[in-house]
Amino acid sequence: CENVDTTDDYGGTALMYAVGAHRADVIQALLDRGASPRKQDADGRSAIDYATVFGCPPAIVKLLTKR
Repeated sequence: CENVDTTDDYGGTALMYAVGAHRADVIQALLDRGASPRKQDADGRSAIDYATVFGCPPAIVKLLTKR
């Protein structure tokens, strides 16, 4: 069993990095596997926050906020 919310040294998750890269396909796959869009990194930012910071398309923001 994999933990899709595993973090790096800065608290970043795969979901956060996928959001930063605007990869809707990867975001959807991670969310389908249980990734939390509300998990926070070491600075208190979530994937939803990253979507705002990185100017993600509305479709990506919608994916994150529907959970």
